[in-house]
Amino acid sequence: MTESVSPDTAEPGGQPATPSDEVPNTRDEGAADGARDSGQALVVQEQPSYMDDVVSVIAPDAFDSNPRRRNRKLVIAALFMLGATFLGACGDLLLSAVFAKEQAEIASGAEDKVAREGDAFSFSVEKSSDFPEAAMMNRLLSRAEIAKLSQADRDALGTDGRHLLDYVVSLGGVAGYSSNAYAIMGKKNAAAFSEEWLIRLVSDRSVPLIITDITPVQVKCTPAKAVSLVTVAWEGGGSTEGVFFDLTHKHYSPQIANSGEEHFGDSFFRYKTLELGNGQSSIGLRVGVSGGSKDCAWKSFRVTYSDTTGTFHQDITNGSKGFFVHGVDQARIRQESVVTIKGVEECAISSPGVRNCKISKPASP
Repeated sequence: MTESVSPDTAEPGGQPATPSDEVPNTRDEGAADGARDSGQALVVQEQPSYMDDVVSVIAPDAFDSNPRRRNRKLVIAALFMLGATFLGACGDLLLSAVFAKEQAEIASGAEDKVAREGDAFSFSVEKSSDFPEAAMMNRLLSRAEIAKLSQADRDALGTDGRHLLDYVVSLGGVAGYSSNAYAIMGKKNAAAFSEEWLIRLVSDRSVPLIITDITPVQVKCTPAKAVSLVTVAWEGGGSTEGVFFDLTHKHYSPQIANSGEEHFGDSFFRYKTLELGNGQSSIGLRVGVSGGSKDCAWKSFRVTYSDTTGTFHQDITNGSKGFFVHGVDQARIRQESVVTIKGVEECAISSPGVRNCKISKPASP
């Protein structure tokens, strides 16, 4: 049997124990030793590290008392943040690109709208006087005037027979052309007469436009007044480049007037196109018109063109005076001269439309 010892038991020597003389408490150490001897785990509570404090502030979801799990969470969080940042930047760039494209399209559309609201092209009109082939007058030439057309006076007037026409014009005549009118309108118009205009169209549009038709508008015709005609009949005489309008037809369709072309005399826009804008800044046209046996006036040439938005019209005017072409009616011609390489032939007109031309002394009008 073991006896218990009281804490107040005097130490050897008979002196009572004092607090400062208490022996060290070895109960905890003994418990630890006992836990180790019995195989039980000793849990030691560690103080949070500096990294734990940082993680708890900047990434609370990644906080973990286990360093390995904490590090994995930190890596995943960092990758997620990097991915979100990258996607956000890409989204911003994409939105900026889409916005810039929309703004460019809006600006381009606005420019096109402004361009379409104005005229599609500007134009210039000039009456052609290059290499005329005929001249007509509303009166008969005098004997002295006809004499100037004879071979004796040709040197004074110029070696080219067309210079003789300048003299007729100086007397009040009108110079024009006959070869294309004769070829296109047919041999029944033996005294066919046409006049020409040089028309240039200019456009600074960026939007392409295609001209699909040109036609005279507000055409009014009256019987021709010409009674005297002088023509130049040089071999290989001049030709008209461009388009030709025969106002004796109900529909004023432009015809090809390039005499060397395969489709000469056929519908112009059936075989050809005229384009302006989109780099093609100008077009030049030589436009011939004949009223046949009538004098004809019209207000303008109406141009029909199309672009990506539809079909439109614009008029080509000749200032406030409009356009006018003189006709030649064979039944009314009372005096005719033909200039050839041999000289000036005076034509004897036995009946309306019937004539016999030969080099002879001019008869008195």
